[in-house]
Amino acid sequence: MLLGITFPLCPYICLILVLPVMFIGRRYYTAGFRNLFRLAPNMDSLIAVSTAASFLYSCWSLISGGHHFYFESIGMIITLVMLGKYLESRSVAHSGETLKKLMQLIPDKVTVIRRGREREIDVAKILVGDTVLIHPGERIPVDGTVTEGASCVDESILTGESMPVEKNPGDRVIGGTGNIDGMLRFRAEKVGRDTVLSGIIRMVEKAQSSKPRIARLADVISGYFTVFVMIAALLAAVIWFLAGQTHEFILRVFVSVLVIACPCALGLATPVAVITGVGRGAEAGLLFKSASVFEVFSRIKVIFFDKTGTLTVGRPEVTDVVPVDMTADTLLSLAAAVEKYSEHPLGKALVAYCEKKGIDIPEAADFRSEAGLGVRCIADGKSVAAGNARFMGTMGITPDTRDSGTCIYIAVDGRLAGTVYFADTMKPESADTVAAFRKHGIRTVMLTGDNRDAASAMAAECGVDGYRDSLMPEEKEACIREYREKLSPVAMVGDGVNDAVAMAAADVSIAVGTGADCTRELSDVVIVKDDVTGVYEAMDLSCAVMRNIRQNLAWAFGYNLLMIPVAAGALYPVCGLLLNPMIAAAAMSCSSLTVVGNALRLRKWRPASAA
Repeated sequence: MLLGITFPLCPYICLILVLPVMFIGRRYYTAGFRNLFRLAPNMDSLIAVSTAASFLYSCWSLISGGHHFYFESIGMIITLVMLGKYLESRSVAHSGETLKKLMQLIPDKVTVIRRGREREIDVAKILVGDTVLIHPGERIPVDGTVTEGASCVDESILTGESMPVEKNPGDRVIGGTGNIDGMLRFRAEKVGRDTVLSGIIRMVEKAQSSKPRIARLADVISGYFTVFVMIAALLAAVIWFLAGQTHEFILRVFVSVLVIACPCALGLATPVAVITGVGRGAEAGLLFKSASVFEVFSRIKVIFFDKTGTLTVGRPEVTDVVPVDMTADTLLSLAAAVEKYSEHPLGKALVAYCEKKGIDIPEAADFRSEAGLGVRCIADGKSVAAGNARFMGTMGITPDTRDSGTCIYIAVDGRLAGTVYFADTMKPESADTVAAFRKHGIRTVMLTGDNRDAASAMAAECGVDGYRDSLMPEEKEACIREYREKLSPVAMVGDGVNDAVAMAAADVSIAVGTGADCTRELSDVVIVKDDVTGVYEAMDLSCAVMRNIRQNLAWAFGYNLLMIPVAAGALYPVCGLLLNPMIAAAAMSCSSLTVVGNALRLRKWRPASAA
């Protein structure tokens, strides 16, 4: 019929072909009629009513010798809508993977000291009160208090801060954090479900399960549209019955109204735009994990940024060199010689800085490392030592520690030779990105585990509207929830394990660049490049996709509203025109092609500059 084929067996062939399609799409009938009987019709109800009416009318026409069949239209409608539903449901829950990544932070085996002897046991068998022995490079399995030893510990999974924290007897250590350069013994105080990391895992799980489901715009409108179409079909049938038309004429009008209103284009309006937007985003390094993300991201009112690794480079860099009785290059040369064999992040940053500046690094001899203090060696015939203020104190040197910030003190031949300062510097694109969001009318807030002075300085440099400092993971989550109650929806941008709880609590979560595996699994959007500009680009693409979807929906419904009067026979008294099934099928195809063509315009989207 659509192709003009009219040989006698064609209707029977179409009937045979459409039956498997209707069987495969039977869920639309069960769900559609169930919602209809509950007086809560949606798009499934409209599909069920129109295709069921078309099928029954076509079968009656086939039996009575009529010439109007809708079998091929039924097949096309169900196939296109099923394709759309498939594309919309491609989002997969990642909570299992997220929790798995978090759990991998805890080692399987650990060394404990019981009855004076070292024993390797499963982490699950650690008891409160056990003395746990941690070697350099190992992860701390449970929470406790250091009883012996000194070391630097990487606590970035909790605080997000790249600077290691010195640990000495009496200091608290937390499960999942990494021991860097010294041997530690600590007393286990919280094990199993009581540890901080276990609490984070539970909060992530809870936050994910409480995330609101975003209603599909097409379904909301379809609920009202279905009622309108059914009333229109019944009203048209009643009018022609009162006008004295035949039963065949009345039935044809009734079915025509239902068929012409069937959402072929509507079934494609959202998924085609979404799949095009997802593809275009992937090409630009923006990975969207769910169709609903576009809708929410395009409406955000507040966006939260983690500081370290998101707005900043996430690693220490040399910011200042203060020599004493020698040139800065000489100081750096000697300092790099002693730090070249150190595993400390500050030492690595110093060596990298010297290599970048082209400063010659002399060979070191008699290298020694003193855990939790510093390193020493012989370089250029001089005794060189580098470390913290306590290390200097062991050599009788008392450096000025007032407002010193993060630094390494350098001693040469027993005298203070200078100080090298470090800081986590802002990414060059951070300020422009923050300004772009503010220009768009979106409030920007920075969340960090860093201290107030560092947070205040970075907030001023980035230009954010506000900031919260000294936050633990659960406090970041509380801040997100506080804002959500007043200014929903909100988005959270992060890159570390410490951001996982806050990201799960936000309406939209975005992971940037080389962030932790669990945050990439948890997030709704992943920015492949380590560039925070991608966050603004992702929002810009979300707005473009939503504009396209609204245009598609307006076209799809506009077409239906325009054609319903024709299907109801409005032109019959004027020119004797009733809607022909062939014309209806062609019109529906044109409508669908228009929607697809409009969605493909998203291929021309280009990342907006945040400058």
